Amino acid sequence: MKLSILLLLVTLLALDACKITLKARSRTKTPFQLQVYIPSLKQKTERVTFNGPGEKKVLIEGGSCMDKKWVFKTWKQVDGKWVGAAQNSGKLGGSGWFRVIVEDNLMPFGNDRYGIACSEGAVCG
Repeated sequence: MKLSILLLLVTLLALDACKITLKARSRTKTPFQLQVYIPSLKQKTERVTFNGPGEKKVLIEGGSCMDKKWVFKTWKQVDGKWVGAAQNSGKLGGSGWFRVIVEDNLMPFGNDRYGIACSEGAVCG
């Protein structure tokens, strides 16, 4: 009986944690930067710079990361300075990977995912 309760608690804790590999993919030749803010973890990624098509990965780990909407933001260069271009949001959680794509309009959007729940946002696709 005690073992069953312990296993149940461990399972519930594991379900609440998140380990997400964010696969950011550029489909544009326009240089831009992408940054993701995860409010429930009180953390944000470094800005990732793309100078053309390609893919870069960022690992997000923490407790319950699905409590608040994640914010995906892009920047573009104007007169040599980086200024905000577009942003999208959604709640993500789980353990797996999530692919976010940026095209010519610089609006980040979710394309596919594995082992990740996504809700309450346009980034979910």
